[in-house]
Amino acid sequence: MPVLRTVGERVVVTVPPIKGSRFEGQVARVGSAADARAVAASVRQAYPKATHVAAAWRIRPSDYGHDDDGEVAGTAGKPILDRLVGLDLQEVVVVVTRWYGGTKLGKGGLIRAYGGTATATLEQAEIVEEVLQTSLVVTCPHALVGPLRGVVAAHGGEVVDAAWGADAALTIRVPQEHAGACRAALVERSAGRAKVEG
Repeated sequence: MPVLRTVGERVVVTVPPIKGSRFEGQVARVGSAADARAVAASVRQAYPKATHVAAAWRIRPSDYGHDDDGEVAGTAGKPILDRLVGLDLQEVVVVVTRWYGGTKLGKGGLIRAYGGTATATLEQAEIVEEVLQTSLVVTCPHALVGPLRGVVAAHGGEVVDAAWGADAALTIRVPQEHAGACRAALVERSAGRAKVEG
C-alpha cells in the first residue's frame, strides 16, 4: 500500500560551531511550497541577525524546491533537499540558519555544513508513515447513506464530513490504491443514484 513518509512535531537542532559559524536546523511538516516558504520567512523574522536562512522543501516527488538565501548557488538549499530526497520524505521543510563566524568555509565546506545540519536535524525528527489517501465527495439520497457508509468502510475508508440538504453530501477519505474500486462500488450499490466526485 503506498505510504507517505513525513515528520511529526517540529524539531529544532543546534550543531557544534563550524569554523566559528553557528548553524541551527528546523524541520516541520507543511502542506504546500507556500507553507514551506512561510516557515522559512518566520525563521528569518525570528532571527533578524542571522546571516543566511536557507531552506528546502519536498511536498511530493514532483513538487519540491530550495532557497540558498544568498549563499553560493547550490551550497545551501540543494544539500538540504538531497537529504529529504534520500530519506524519501514528503510534506516536509527543513530550514538551516547560519550566523557567520568570520571564516569562509568554501563551497565544499558550505555543502557539508548545510547538509550536515539538515542530517542532524532529521535524525532528531520523528518519521511518520501514513497511507496515501484520496478524498471523494458522494452526493446521494438520504436513504442511501447507511448502505454507502458500508461500501466506504469495506474499502478501508471513512466518512469525514456530512452535509444534509435535499440530498446528503458525504466527504470520504479512502486509501489511494482503493479509490477506483470504491468509486465503482458506490455507483453500483446506489444503482447509479450516487454522484461521486474527486
